[in-house]
Amino acid sequence: MRLLALDDLPRIPEVFSLALSPDGSRLAFVVETADETANRTRRRLVLLELDADGRPIGGARTIARGGSGLGQPRWSPDGGRLAFVDSRGGPAQLRTWDAETGERRVLTDHPAAVGSPAWSPDGERLVVIADAAQRLDTPIPITETDPRRRVLRVHGHRHKLEGRGWLEVDGPRRHLWLVDATTGVLTQLTDGDAEVEAPAWSPDGASIAFMADRSAERDRNFGGEAIHAVDVASRAVRRFTAEGVTCANPAWSPDGRRIAYLRAESPIQVDGHLERLWVADVASGEERCWTHGLDRPIGFRPGGYRTPTAPAWTPDGSALLQIAADGGRAHLVRISQGRVEALTDGAEVVAA
Repeated sequence: MRLLALDDLPRIPEVFSLALSPDGSRLAFVVETADETANRTRRRLVLLELDADGRPIGGARTIARGGSGLGQPRWSPDGGRLAFVDSRGGPAQLRTWDAETGERRVLTDHPAAVGSPAWSPDGERLVVIADAAQRLDTPIPITETDPRRRVLRVHGHRHKLEGRGWLEVDGPRRHLWLVDATTGVLTQLTDGDAEVEAPAWSPDGASIAFMADRSAERDRNFGGEAIHAVDVASRAVRRFTAEGVTCANPAWSPDGRRIAYLRAESPIQVDGHLERLWVADVASGEERCWTHGLDRPIGFRPGGYRTPTAPAWTPDGSALLQIAADGGRAHLVRISQGRVEALTDGAEVVAA
């Protein structure tokens, strides 16, 4: 028996970003490998055809190849198109692949990278996150890339973020953009000094929920996001959850009357407060904790990392599925009001 050596690690491919088509007949995912000679990673967007029992039919088919900017596959509601992002030739743009014809299109032409695509329920639009001006209908600020000529104007405590860089005064912020699925026309939906994350369409396609810290104290928070929703037609923003806490990963109930999310009772993510599952009533704004009294974090993996997977409602809207951490383990749980039922057990970590 040969033991695993350090030199073997770059030869092990990583599989992630699994996306199952709505009818379960196709599975798209990303395969990443290390190119030791070029000292870089390479990715493939791969497709598998599945039978009625979920077993592969034939071999894997490569849809696209690229570098670290390739990924985030998302199926359209009818399963006819697969959207993904790719950074070949410049900033990452939204692309689509037609499942019937095999046609690939570059859908967006944004001056900065786009990400986090999500299809509208009718399949006619998508929402993405990309750099935007801090005021609606204003040109995106141009960032000087030459360090010899660049002048930085910053203020506040959180003026530079890992993976983001400098947050300049009047500089671009990451906001929601609406994308026409046919023409690729982009429309900025949100604005302001705060950046947004985790867009989620309402079932009727009229609103998009997201997480952002738009409070007056956001400069002093490391976390502090609240759940908001933007009306797609008017671009008006409504806040659903309290400020001064940290909320994340919104998920609409099937009837659109409630929004589930993770919540910790502090605007600081690393101070030891447990994240619990909360549900807000859309009409009244009333918030309720569904895991009150549970001494385990909901939506977290071991090591203190929040899963990017939003809570998943059951079709009848009576319960939600999410991950619960327990020491060095994490399990899939079913949550209804006042009850948490473990669906997996053993020495394992459910990650998404």
